[in-house]
Amino acid sequence: MQKNFKMIGNKNLIDWCCLLIAIFLFNTCLGQSKKFIHINVNDGLSQNSVVDLVQDTFGYIWLATQDGLNRYDGNSFKYYRKYFDDITRPTFSKLGRVYKDDYNQIWVIKEGGEVEYFDYKNNRFNQLDSLRNISCIIQLNPNEMLLGSYGNGVYKINLPSLKITHFLLPKKVDIYNILVDNKEIILCTNQGVKKPNIDFLLTKNFLDHLRVSDIVRGDSLFYISTYGQGLWSTDINFKNPKQVLQDLNIEDIHIDSQGQLWVATYGNGLWKM
Repeated sequence: MQKNFKMIGNKNLIDWCCLLIAIFLFNTCLGQSKKFIHINVNDGLSQNSVVDLVQDTFGYIWLATQDGLNRYDGNSFKYYRKYFDDITRPTFSKLGRVYKDDYNQIWVIKEGGEVEYFDYKNNRFNQLDSLRNISCIIQLNPNEMLLGSYGNGVYKINLPSLKITHFLLPKKVDIYNILVDNKEIILCTNQGVKKPNIDFLLTKNFLDHLRVSDIVRGDSLFYISTYGQGLWSTDINFKNPKQVLQDLNIEDIHIDSQGQLWVATYGNGLWKM
């Protein structure tokens, strides 16, 4: 089944991040000349290993690196002393995160899973002291953020009050990513796919043997990426699993506007279908 995939280079995750930086910064340029511009420490970036990035509505690019957080305005970088986890193993990955919510609020998951948000008015970061070991963050609806953790369940943050509600799952798992699909919450964990009910007291469990790093939905199926166990596909009920690519340590997957599937791996380059 691998014949439908094309491997792009023999690059690692850092190259994939550099590709994403170029897409963010030079989207217009790409459409016209299809040229990449390489931005690195010689241009003011604090460190060449970029583990995550996002763009806010002001146009700034926020980049989490192995040596702090950078904000790029297209010409120069502003540096923030925020440090991030950068651990990748054959069976899991623990990386810092940068996230923008619907209100243009920037959130960062720092070293140790601590969480901060940026206060534009006062030009500073504020920390949510009660949160530790946070792994991922997503906006559940206009009024709530949902955060997964390593072994400590799920946290819900009310906006704008910042009131935090903690939910422990029936079984202790590491949550690597969260997907909201048709108002259903789907958790990517080290013990497969979990679909909790509204109060997180019960979960439906699928593919328990997989260490699931990410999930995207195609037209009539889900693609499921894993740490060290390749790429899988299932129907929309997470049944009839099929292994599409074997023995890959997959960090991220994405379906673009043309319906092409992109697979970003650690150590085995970038694949597309």
